[in-house]
Amino acid sequence: MTNAQLVSVDYEENIVLVSSDRPEALNALNSEMLQKLSKVLDEIEARGDIFAVVFTGTGKAFISGADISEMENLRG
Repeated sequence: MTNAQLVSVDYEENIVLVSSDRPEALNALNSEMLQKLSKVLDEIEARGDIFAVVFTGTGKAFISGADISEMENLRG
């Protein structure tokens, strides 16, 4: 099962809740998730009216680290 969302964002006035949403992999960071997080952070920064950003994760883990299954392909 692939999770198209990967990152969810909820705005409440001047506070943003950013949730990693890949619980089947304990929210391990893969390249797609990192790209989405980067885009979300760029959007938050561009707003200029945000006072706090809270990061959380769905399921059992906040973020378990890097997705090592992607690292196999990085060998030269």
